[in-house]
Amino acid sequence: MAHRRILFLAARLFFGGFILLTSLYCLLAYIPFTYHWFIQNPLVFWFPIFVKFHTYFYITAVIAVSTTLSRHLDDPRTRRVALAFIGFNVLVCVLFIVDPFLTHLPNDFRSFIWSLLALFPLSWISLLDLSSSSPENRATDSESFSPTPALFAAFFVTGLYSTIAGVKAGVQFGRADISAITWSLLSHLVIFLAVFLALEATFRIVRRFTPAHARSIALSVVGFAFTAVLLRKLVLATLGLNNWLADLYSIAFALVLIAFFRGLRAREANLYTAPKSSPKPIAALWLAALIFIAAATPTLIDTMDWNFLLQKLSAVIVWTGVIALSYKLLPARRSEIPVSILLLIAAITFAGYKAPALLHQSSASALDRYAGYDVSFKVARDILAPVVDDDSYKPFYAFLQQNTGLPESAKVTPIDIKLVEDLQPTTAEKPNIFIFVIDSLRQDYVSPYNNAVTFTPAIESFAHESVVFEKAFSRYGGTVLSEPAIWTGSMQLHKQYIQPFFPLNSLQHLLDTDGYQSFITIDPVVEIMLRKNASITELDKNPSYWTDYDFCQTLKELETKLDGPRDPKKPIFVYSQPQNLHTVTLFRLGNKRPPAKDYPGFHALHASELERMDKSFGEFIQHLKSRGLYGNSIIVLTSDHGDSLGEFGRWGHGSTMFPEVVRIPLIVHLPSNMKDKFYVNPQQLAFSMDITPSLYYLLGHRPLRNDEVLGRPLFTDSKSEHDQYLRDSYLLVSSYGPVYSRLTRNGDSLFIVDAAAHKNYLFDLADDPLGTHNLVTSTVLSENEQFIRREVTSINRFFNFQQTQVVASTH
Repeated sequence: MAHRRILFLAARLFFGGFILLTSLYCLLAYIPFTYHWFIQNPLVFWFPIFVKFHTYFYITAVIAVSTTLSRHLDDPRTRRVALAFIGFNVLVCVLFIVDPFLTHLPNDFRSFIWSLLALFPLSWISLLDLSSSSPENRATDSESFSPTPALFAAFFVTGLYSTIAGVKAGVQFGRADISAITWSLLSHLVIFLAVFLALEATFRIVRRFTPAHARSIALSVVGFAFTAVLLRKLVLATLGLNNWLADLYSIAFALVLIAFFRGLRAREANLYTAPKSSPKPIAALWLAALIFIAAATPTLIDTMDWNFLLQKLSAVIVWTGVIALSYKLLPARRSEIPVSILLLIAAITFAGYKAPALLHQSSASALDRYAGYDVSFKVARDILAPVVDDDSYKPFYAFLQQNTGLPESAKVTPIDIKLVEDLQPTTAEKPNIFIFVIDSLRQDYVSPYNNAVTFTPAIESFAHESVVFEKAFSRYGGTVLSEPAIWTGSMQLHKQYIQPFFPLNSLQHLLDTDGYQSFITIDPVVEIMLRKNASITELDKNPSYWTDYDFCQTLKELETKLDGPRDPKKPIFVYSQPQNLHTVTLFRLGNKRPPAKDYPGFHALHASELERMDKSFGEFIQHLKSRGLYGNSIIVLTSDHGDSLGEFGRWGHGSTMFPEVVRIPLIVHLPSNMKDKFYVNPQQLAFSMDITPSLYYLLGHRPLRNDEVLGRPLFTDSKSEHDQYLRDSYLLVSSYGPVYSRLTRNGDSLFIVDAAAHKNYLFDLADDPLGTHNLVTSTVLSENEQFIRREVTSINRFFNFQQTQVVASTH
């Protein structure tokens, strides 16, 4: 009997997991950001395998689930429905064989519809199970719920994760840490007691109508609500889906998921928790497994995680398991709690729910720092987050969400971005141009910006012969918009992407006009932007994965091509964006290239890989010098954005705009005949978006348009001309979410508004370069709101876009 039950559960869970994953895949195809990075250029290596063999997985799942329908097929009441279910799924399998549609899902509203339709087979079998379950198989426990397990779970989870935070970050449990742990406990108590109150209230209402099943129905209702809220606030908001469609999908997914598990319970198994008769050693094993999940997850996936998403989901699993075990192991109440006591608990819970709003103005930054190490507290703060905001801010957050991640339905006609009015070939001798954009290279990891760095001697030597822009930033905190900004020399409409992109491509217009022979690494983003022609030679062709763009291999290949047959009369252009330092690449490296030594104060794997790249860069510079190319070349070494490498528990860049993410190195070497010809101020704010306008100016294409949406020339004939292009404030934007920043005081002040998390920050980078103290006030927010609204509107106007063009926005 035991093995039959295991086979039954395995078949059902395989079918259920397959259907849910199919639905989620369709949803990812609908969201612009995830369509580009999960569908077209998968961040998850097994996604292409899932899609390629989807039809065969479906056939296997249908066969497996059909073997579990014997009871339905034997029952005259459900035989027709069961046969119809099998017939329907067989028909769908045939349709998939004819047209495996997952291989060509569009990035539009149709994929969202498919994400809902994909849930239908699971809904069908769930209703079949629920409708045919016999009374003896249904829950008959009519005991009310006790608050004691919820209280115990809150204390246990708080203690568990605060201990992990202490080990992970070296928390000394001083006054600030004790305060943060106290707020963590309060937050967990608020949420866990709210779950108890919801269970008890639902139980007492349902008991009036169906006493025998009140407890299981209460669990199902609260489980549905809890799942829908978590999916909406933790998952979809992180992925950039923040509108009513997110609400609809969360409700549909949660409803089907809970119905599926309720149906399983009704049939053969109790999947909520272990049986009450389970011995304590079994419970101890479950508890040990939950502790392992809590402790091991951050270590195993933190560098690969996206905005803490996987870590948050692991915390939710631990929450659910601890609460379930607490209700199973702790003795049940023999008498019901009086309504007056329940109302008192509700009042205390509500007061605790509102308490963070009182704390927000004075200590939120300290709690944010602690939450970076205590992921369970981060989940709790995310759930409670909206209460810290004044209602007057919500229209601003909504405005940013509406203008972020514009969907495919937002049709925009490409414009010709003219950095100069009339782009014509110049007669002057053209310098060679080399642009190396090292993905995720931090400013403080190269020695020209940080004297503590000892592992980039070649870059330091190169910097001595170049201009080092000391206050360099990226206008975009993510590749998908920061790289196009380099090529267009302009701010971007928050969309992936305007098609065709070529009219916007100012850099390629320059190369075509001046007759450059190009050697380009055509990565997934460049492939969208570039119009291929005979003058382009592709570097790094046919990589197996986008993380395979290796700077060292690229430079070796480039040396070979430069030494090979080419037209010596044509100037050289080189562009490459290696992925060595991207957190996904470092995660995939694993033990392939472990650090050979310690790098005190730095992330060892990041520093080790950079040292390897630095050696290759130095060898390439020597190669250029030996071939007589260095003295006549513009060489740009920069990054598209920085990265968080464990600061306050943060990793990667995701949808954040913290100082370590937006600061970048920007080092420009000029040919010998240009070095003393132009005015430049290395202490003035500079952006990677200024590279292309600077090339226009250096090659004699002038005057450049002076527009707040466009970049500026970093080199000019005079200081007065240089100063004409400067602004008091600059807009910085996350590429992946509604997170916007205002950079002022020549880069010394950074304001950030996170419209997804409903959080705001102000950092004085002159006195606090790491951004540890949040100085934001309501006055600051109001002042910056006006600027950001104006800048976003200007960008939309520049691209002739209006919100009325959105048919079915993702926001």
